[in-house]
Amino acid sequence: MTPKKQVKKRLNCKFSTWRAKAKKIAPTDSSLLADLKSAERDWKNWENQAAKFNAEIKQIENESRAFEGELTHILQSLPFTQTSLDTWLQGEKERLAKLESERDALIQKQGLVAHIHLLHDGEACPLCGALEHPDPLQAAEEAIELDEKTREIGLTKDQIQQIQNSIQKQNELAIHVENFRKNKEAKQTEIEQLSQQIANLKSTLSIQGIETQESLSAKIQQISDSAKKPRKASA
Repeated sequence: MTPKKQVKKRLNCKFSTWRAKAKKIAPTDSSLLADLKSAERDWKNWENQAAKFNAEIKQIENESRAFEGELTHILQSLPFTQTSLDTWLQGEKERLAKLESERDALIQKQGLVAHIHLLHDGEACPLCGALEHPDPLQAAEEAIELDEKTREIGLTKDQIQQIQNSIQKQNELAIHVENFRKNKEAKQTEIEQLSQQIANLKSTLSIQGIETQESLSAKIQQISDSAKKPRKASA
């Protein structure tokens, strides 16, 4: 065999050996490349999701503060003598009952005045049996008082309705605030889970010397470029 043919034979042997090694390496590189690309997608998706949840948490906090402001405004309407809307409502209801009782007593007296012509000193009232009879002047004053009681009763009923409306609004706002709190906690839990997934991924990638998304992209590009060389050489 001529020297030229011997050289050619040795080169062919080396080339065959190199091609065999390349075939063994290629699947490994291909698998690694697929894993790294998957990691790149996951990393970006998890960070995007975390950013989305953080934005939603800020919106929740803003809305929650608005509702808490409304709650504070409602409580500021409390008289300084009251500690809560419920105690204020109870006090107004008791006041209403007293006013209505006083009004009823005045109405009864007014009914007696209508029959004053039947009343005589020392004789029992034919309607109620009382021995003392109303003074006409006092009756006039009591008529004015009755009007005032009726007006106070109307105002007290309006106040009670306003307090009841405030209590209902307070309860609704409290429910909203509680829902915001639960929603915020749920999203914070999601963020913590995503952060842990990212941390685990970074720990795995650090074995390859990858610490950032930029170095991950560079590694993917490097393997992709290397994968092309054996195909060119074997063509």
